[in-house]
Amino acid sequence: MRHAEVVRQVAEETSHVAVERHGAVYLLPTRQKAGVDRLLKPKWKEHRHLERAVSALEGVGLAARGTVFLDVGAHVGTTAIAAVSRFGFESVVAFEPEIENYKLLRANVAINDLEAKVVTFNVAVSNRVGTAELKLRPEFGAKHRLVEGDEPGATTVTVPLTTLDGLAEEGGFEPARAGLLWLDVERHELEALQGATTLVERAVPIVIEFIPRALKREGKLKPLAALLARHYTHVLDLREDGDPEPVPVGELRTLKKRYGRRFTDLLVFRRPQ
Repeated sequence: MRHAEVVRQVAEETSHVAVERHGAVYLLPTRQKAGVDRLLKPKWKEHRHLERAVSALEGVGLAARGTVFLDVGAHVGTTAIAAVSRFGFESVVAFEPEIENYKLLRANVAINDLEAKVVTFNVAVSNRVGTAELKLRPEFGAKHRLVEGDEPGATTVTVPLTTLDGLAEEGGFEPARAGLLWLDVERHELEALQGATTLVERAVPIVIEFIPRALKREGKLKPLAALLARHYTHVLDLREDGDPEPVPVGELRTLKKRYGRRFTDLLVFRRPQ
């Protein structure tokens, strides 16, 4: 409670504060839940899950360190910056559609002197090029999501869309150098992967947020599972503590039952022959 009270008092005085984690500095918003959560927690879930993912990939003989990290839904850069400053990735290509988060992403890249290693794009990633409506959660500062059609009472902004296939064709990154695709796109995973065939066909490992109840409700669970099964062999539940074993990608239905009303992050990969 003492720590929470300090954060509350700080928020009354300033909209942003800088915190240090593992040698990197992050500018965080104090008046949004996403920023407050990180101020209150000494360990961040994205860092814990990224560490587990890198370790698991190395354990099966897949290189992550020294490759390119693709961060889709980068928020303010807490994952992207850690990828190069702590976990050994050579460089990062980061995508964040919401403008205030994007400004903080750019600021955090600059604060850590990583402009040469982190390329940023103020766009959303999907299966088409154009525009879409992004539903905002202003009080939270994160968990924004792309929506189709009107939602009563929703606050939305129009954002540009791109595809990872298109960006690769334009020279934005080299698919052959990609070591991990990190998707935090609030149930837009299927569309993002449909626009990333160059990466998927290469079986570039993916970390994906898995919210089975919402995916099933929107009719995306079966096509997402089918897409992954065509190109990948195993999944690892990054939320499990200890030393969990990867399971065949077909076991998504088991994970669906486990997380019926919850969610987790999954590492999806193709085990080398």
